[in-house]
Amino acid sequence: MTHWSADLTVGDARWNLFLVPRKGALTGHYRTFAVGVIGLIFAAVLAYVWASLRHTLRLETANRRILQLAQTDILTSLANRRAFMKRLSMAFNASLRGSPAFAVLYLDIDDFKDVNDTLGHAMGDQLLKEVVARLKNVVREEDLVARFGGDEFAVLACNVNDPTEAGTLAARIGETLAKPFIIDGHKISVTSSIGIAHFSHDIAGPEAMMVQADLALYGAKDEGRNCYRFHSEDLDRQVHERVRVAHELRAAIEDGELELYYQPQVELATGRLTGVEALVRWNHKTRGLLTPGSFIAIAERTGAVQPLGSWVFDEACRQMKAWQAEGVAPHVLAVNVSGVQLKSADLEREVAASIAKWGLNPGEIELELTESVLMEATQRHGATLESLRRMGLRIAIDDFGTGYSSLKYLTTYPVNRLKLAQEFVFRVTVDYRNAAVVRAAIRLAHELGIDVIAEGVETEAQMRFLIGAGCEQAQGYFFSRPVPVSQMTALLHEGWIKPAPAPQQPRFTSAA
Repeated sequence: MTHWSADLTVGDARWNLFLVPRKGALTGHYRTFAVGVIGLIFAAVLAYVWASLRHTLRLETANRRILQLAQTDILTSLANRRAFMKRLSMAFNASLRGSPAFAVLYLDIDDFKDVNDTLGHAMGDQLLKEVVARLKNVVREEDLVARFGGDEFAVLACNVNDPTEAGTLAARIGETLAKPFIIDGHKISVTSSIGIAHFSHDIAGPEAMMVQADLALYGAKDEGRNCYRFHSEDLDRQVHERVRVAHELRAAIEDGELELYYQPQVELATGRLTGVEALVRWNHKTRGLLTPGSFIAIAERTGAVQPLGSWVFDEACRQMKAWQAEGVAPHVLAVNVSGVQLKSADLEREVAASIAKWGLNPGEIELELTESVLMEATQRHGATLESLRRMGLRIAIDDFGTGYSSLKYLTTYPVNRLKLAQEFVFRVTVDYRNAAVVRAAIRLAHELGIDVIAEGVETEAQMRFLIGAGCEQAQGYFFSRPVPVSQMTALLHEGWIKPAPAPQQPRFTSAA
């Protein structure tokens, strides 16, 4: 007599299944009964497996919830101190290995205790939730906001290579939180004090960085609250100055304190005026007339260069249209573009909008980029640059010879004009090596079919050297300083420029 048997194991449960047929009893009823029994056994096994899976899933869900609660602030749903320190350690180690730097902003709400004492803890909790909502609107998506308890918060600001960026963020947070809160009919006004620590390889570790931020926070409170401070006094002073200038610059754009000066570009052989370069000036309320060297670098670090660049380009286009209406417009109007502007997704739209607004031919506008900016643009923002070129805009390389060492970009991306840096032009008559570099650059441009203009021409000897070397155009104090629009208009009416008397000693200020 034969029988069937099998072992069945699921998890920690085990069954020995066997079926012994009786002699002469393999009837249809018996077979049906046997199949039914086996089916019931398998159903029981499946039920056990399903129950085990549900139990496991519930345990995993509970564990995840426990872990989440362990790293989350209950009131605000932000990360708590434990989660923040874990992320801070990861960021610190990554920066030690070469990743971008970051900053920690440690802040609390000034006089928050008064809100709890006068309006109750429920109102205080609601205020904290509103504070969190505003903080999230100020920081970037990749930044981490955490609540350490009470009215203390921390922000891990990622990719902050320049401490000025952290100062700018702190200033925005302070301004945002200082606006009145309206909660259940109550108008609540609070301020914040912020301490900042910026990553440095000299810092011992993430805990030491938090100590620096904490000390900076106490420094902000000692200074009268409603402000931010860095751990280092020197850094604190520098960043505050940069942020102040950036804030004043944004206000200057709105208040009409900016104006454009124009420096003429001339044909060397005849003195005929062929183009102008637009250069911004700031009529500061207390510091007087400021040249770009006083604020452009700060504007680039703080992001203020984007609204500044937009204003400069639009104002230059407006003036070009006015000159056309008078019949004295130059052939080319040159406008400088910074690397920060080129990275902006709005640059193409703003340029196209201004050109259309003033009804200009794009070929009359020349965008000046330094070698370093152009090289980075061809690698990372080639589409933006190519789109500007397709619009018909001219492209010039500013300060040629002082930036990127490779000339490959000249073959991969066509430009209209090279502007020889004034550092070389300055010494062409006294240093044979400078003279050789200038001659080589002019020959290279001619071989590639690119126009050349020399910057910073200040003496007749420099002008004669450039003519002999084959350079056809120039600009500099020898012909004219940058001048206001009224004087530039008069020069355009003349149509040519008589060189000014040569200065006794050349200066490095011609193109500013």
